[in-house]
Amino acid sequence: MIGRHGQLGLFAACAMMACGWLCGCKGGGRTPLKTGVTAETRLSVHDLTRVSIDADDRGELRVHVALSDAEGGAIRPLGVFKVSLYRPADPGAGGAQKLDKFWEVDLRDPVKNAAAYDGFITRTYVLELRDVPEWVRQWARGDAGSGIGPTLVVEFFTDGASGVALREGVQMRR
Repeated sequence: MIGRHGQLGLFAACAMMACGWLCGCKGGGRTPLKTGVTAETRLSVHDLTRVSIDADDRGELRVHVALSDAEGGAIRPLGVFKVSLYRPADPGAGGAQKLDKFWEVDLRDPVKNAAAYDGFITRTYVLELRDVPEWVRQWARGDAGSGIGPTLVVEFFTDGASGVALREGVQMRR
């Protein structure tokens, strides 16, 4: 025989199930994150992108990249990021920027892809790029004469260099 508290618990459980059924609610928890890249997919370099310098004067470029679908929802496809660092032209040199450094971050492995994604706060991929040139570290420190910030061009390919490509270029600010 079920006691008074057991009857109340059973009644509450049945009422919750009936409410879900009547309202058309479906179980399953969180909505799954989309992983497909389409023509409407957007790549954007987040404002949190920065140069970090440690106590040993080693620089690291932390590039925050968001991939989103047509509705602005975050997506996490497998693929390869290519980051190009352009040095600003000298004021008297005619204005052409020069490719100075290039990184490739392969995130086709689901484990590496998940490790590079910050899904809790920024909902961006965080690409940690080492071996930053000296002039970039000088610019990040604000040394005299460091001038205009570097330009980054970030590209995303779904399958190496042959897959769907997304691209955005930004000039870094301190």
